[in-house]
Amino acid sequence: MAKAKPLTRKELLAMIKRHGGKAEGLDLSRREFEENINLSQLDLSGILLREASLWYARLEGANLSGAQLERTILRGAHLEGADLSGADADGIDLQGAHLEGANLSGAQLKKAELLKTYLGKAVLPGAHLEGAELEEAHLDWADLSGAYLKKALLMRAHLEGADLSGAHLEGAFLEDADLERANLSNAHLKGADLQRADLRGANLHRAHLQQANLNYANLRGPETNLIKADLDGARLYSADLFQADIDGVNWGSQQVLGEELLHKEEEDDKKKQELIKEAASVYRNLKLWHTDRGMYDTAGEFFFREMTAKRKALKWRLNPAHKLWSMFVSLTCGYGERPLRAVVWAASVIVGLGIIYFLIGADWQLDAFGNSLAFSTMSFTSLGYGSWLEASDAWVKGIGALESFIGVFTIALFLITFVRKMTR
Repeated sequence: MAKAKPLTRKELLAMIKRHGGKAEGLDLSRREFEENINLSQLDLSGILLREASLWYARLEGANLSGAQLERTILRGAHLEGADLSGADADGIDLQGAHLEGANLSGAQLKKAELLKTYLGKAVLPGAHLEGAELEEAHLDWADLSGAYLKKALLMRAHLEGADLSGAHLEGAFLEDADLERANLSNAHLKGADLQRADLRGANLHRAHLQQANLNYANLRGPETNLIKADLDGARLYSADLFQADIDGVNWGSQQVLGEELLHKEEEDDKKKQELIKEAASVYRNLKLWHTDRGMYDTAGEFFFREMTAKRKALKWRLNPAHKLWSMFVSLTCGYGERPLRAVVWAASVIVGLGIIYFLIGADWQLDAFGNSLAFSTMSFTSLGYGSWLEASDAWVKGIGALESFIGVFTIALFLITFVRKMTR
């Protein structure tokens, strides 16, 4: 059977006329139109063009609202100012097409091919673009507020000044994307990949960035707003946060960032080392940022996380003494940031050695556990025993002397840690 001749503009208009003068419901699915066909300014609302071929079609200002455009080929087409609101265009091929200023609000564009498509100032609020291919697409100053872009491919996309407020970008790929001055307030970016993205001057107020990858991202400048953003478990290795406003950021209950979380799951030793070293670097930068702004409590928390990451990076085989000492300092005072740990450590020493004194017994009537605890407490605090007690056992004298040394050290450690916290 001979292949059908491509439809012309004249033939299309005749079909619409026979269809009652309206394109709505006219089924031209899988039909081929002549290349570069001029359909600009036509009312094609509700038309059925599933899997139709409209290469380089001219559709400037056309009305395609509610049209059925699933898997339609509109590669290189001109749709500037066209109305595609509510169109069903899942899987549509719009590679290299021009949709500047087009209205795509509420359109269904799941898994659409929009590679290098021009969508500058396009209107896409609430549009469904889940899994769409938008690599290198031009979306500068487009309205994508509340749009659904879950797992969309936006690598190297141009999103300068775009409105993505409240947009759903969970798991989206935004590597090397240009998001300078974009509005991402309250956007959902959990698990999104923003490596090397340009976010200078972007508004990320209350953005949801849990487990997002912001490695090497550019967030530099006082206009970059991360106030009250959720960065629980995010990755920030080598991200440029110089002068960015990160006041009130939620870093998670434990303030553990993504690099350290991945370190726990990673099985390859070399990769584990890289991740924990990256974590230490990020914590150090965040410590310095908060210190410079007088937010000493938060800076102290990041100092604790930095020291913890450095300890994890130490290998027992190469640095056994250093690692053991770091573990001891963490246990006894949390690197000077956990005064309660010093109290718990002191109580543990007093009770533990009290039990030993009770078990050893001897000449001082230490049969009663209370007397043993009293002896341990006095040894720990170096108060002395007075005339009521005479120690004759060499082991007890030695342990008591050691406990006095530990006690003096612990009390000093507690006072330093406590004063440090209270005088910030």
